[in-house]
Formats: sequence, C-alpha cells, structure tokens
Amino acid sequence: MKPLVNPFPNHIPALDGIRGMAIFAVLMIHFFELPPTNQVEAILWRLSRFGMWGIDLFFVLSGFLITGILLHSKERADYFKRFFMRRFLRIFPVYYLLLFVIFILIPLFPVFHGPTLDQILDSEPWAWLYSMNLYVSWKGEWTPAYINHFWSLAVEEHFYLFWPFVVYFTPNHRLPAVCLGMMGLSFGFRCWSIAEGQPEIVRYAFTVARLDVLCLGAYLATKVRLVDNADQGLAWLKTYVHRVGPLGFLGVLTLAGAEGFFQDGRWLEPFKYLAYGLFISSFIGFGLLAKPQSLVDSFYRWRFFTFLGKYSYGIYLYHNIISYDFQLNHRIELFQTLIPNHTGAYLLQVTVGCFLSVGLAMMSYHGFEEKFLKLKKYF
Repeated sequence: MKPLVNPFPNHIPALDGIRGMAIFAVLMIHFFELPPTNQVEAILWRLSRFGMWGIDLFFVLSGFLITGILLHSKERADYFKRFFMRRFLRIFPVYYLLLFVIFILIPLFPVFHGPTLDQILDSEPWAWLYSMNLYVSWKGEWTPAYINHFWSLAVEEHFYLFWPFVVYFTPNHRLPAVCLGMMGLSFGFRCWSIAEGQPEIVRYAFTVARLDVLCLGAYLATKVRLVDNADQGLAWLKTYVHRVGPLGFLGVLTLAGAEGFFQDGRWLEPFKYLAYGLFISSFIGFGLLAKPQSLVDSFYRWRFFTFLGKYSYGIYLYHNIISYDFQLNHRIELFQTLIPNHTGAYLLQVTVGCFLSVGLAMMSYHGFEEKFLKLKKYF
C-alpha cells in the first residue's frame, strides 16, 4: 500500500476557527427568528439566513477530519476500537445527559406539562437512538420544539457508524471515486424525493441527502494525502480552491437568481446544495492554504472564532433550547422593559441568548465533558 502523506500538522488552528464560524452562523439563524417589525430588523433577518451554511460547514469539516483520522489509523490493530471509543467519549456523555434531563427529569414537574412537552415526548425513542433527522423527515416539519436541531447530530452519527467500514475495506486509491459515488447518490436521492413530491425537509435532513457535503470533505481528505509528497497535496488543494471555489460561488448566485424563472423551483434544489458544498469546501481549503501570520490566516485563526470552536458542540446542544424558550414564551416583552425600542430589545435578546448558550457550553465542557475527554488518551 502506498504510504499516505499528511501535508498538515495534527492540530490545525484554522479548522478550529472554521468550526467557530459554523457555530456562530447557526447562532445567528436561530436567534434572529422573530418576524421583523421594521426595515433594520428585516435586514438583520435576511443576513442571518446565511447561517444555514453553518451546518454545511460542520458537515464538510467533519468529513475532512474524520476521513483523515481514519486513513492514518488504517494500519492499526485497534482501528475500529480506537475510532469508536474516541467518538463515544466526545459525543455520547453530554448528549445522553441532556436527554436524561429532558425526558426523565422535566416530566416530573407538572409546571412543564402541556402540548409542547407531549410533542417532545413523542420523539423520545428517536432521540435516544440518534435518529431525530428521520423523525423530522417522517413528520415533514421541524418538530418538536426545543430539540429538533438534534437532526444534524443524528446525520453525523450515522456517518460515523458506517464510514469507518467504508474506509477500512476500500483500497486507498479507490476512496476518491467512492466519495464521488456517494455524492452522486445524494444528488440522485434529492431528485427522486422531488419526483415523489416529498417535503423539502426530507431533502435537507435525511441522512442520504447529506452525504454530498460529508463525502465532499472526505474527498478532499483523500486527494491531499494520496500523493507523493506534501507539496503535491498542497498543490492539488490550491488548484481545487482556485477552480472549484469560483465555480461554486457563481453557481450559488446563478441558481438564487434563476428561481424566479422556473415554475417549479424545487428542481433547482439538488444543484443549489451541490453549489453550496463546492463553495464551502473551497472556503475550508482556502483557510488550510493560508500562509502563517497572513491576514487570511489571522482571520481564520481569530481568537473569537477559535474560542467558539472549542465549545461548539455544547453551544449547538444548548442554543436552540434557549432560542425556543425566548420565542415561545415571548421573552422579547421582558427585554422591552429594559429597552423600550423593539430593535434594541431584539438585539439584547440575541446577545443574551448567545451568552447563555456559550456560558452553558463552557460549564458543561469544563464541569462534565472534560472528564470523559481525558479518557481518550487510553485509545
């Protein structure tokens, strides 16, 4: 087997920054959910819609990082044990602790009883089995409140369950073709879903539909390593970024402008998702190629982003629960007692929501998650 090349250090600060950008985008799209009441709020709401790209950033990044890890541990005797135990220690403890609070403790208190809790409890088996993406796809809507964002965690977990086997049993030189094949499968699934008249949420949240961005990240991870030396890997990535990045960006703009010319814009969806993935993967590649201490490198490694990146998992777990509480319980009225101006109160609500999300994530990380992360050294 041809030796693998790793053109990057084991820890890449730029990727921490990208993880931080992704969670920041997700925070914006969920905390700017209130219907705008004036032009300023309308502009903020429109800008926050770009936050939908945050999930795609997470997916491409996961595909890239996980595939790199798997490739470099492929010859180890404990390949499967090491991978699954390290994923278990990172993901499961805090996730299942949160589920315990939601499904076991909260129902004990009558004050929480009502239709919303009933909807949450209806999804309980799906949440325990890491299948919330299948639940929302089945229901055809973003339900239940508070925990429907677990769908993306389910998609990643499904990927973690089968991808190690694909990497292990596929010869390295064939992996890029497998990645492209998976992307084609995802594209075809979306076309089939449209033809069947299924709701858009199926094409957004179902596992097969998201294989395109996950495997696009995996494709990058394989191509930069299946070369003769590190310089060749970086040269390939540079070519990819310079050619595919503008193509993806142009595709996003073109398809966004073309929607009004089609009677049934759904058939543009598979192409839009592909364009998003190409642009986002190039954005990640751009950060990987940035020269140390350059302006671009400083942006990707900005302390604000790397800080958010460190706590991104916890922030993601908790933020939507806070966001839903603010929306469903009209917390804006509370903030308007402090700032009568609606826009000012709205911005205060967003700020408080973000700080609460980050604060909870920090306490969770240092008070609970870190204890399990320390056990990773044994695997």
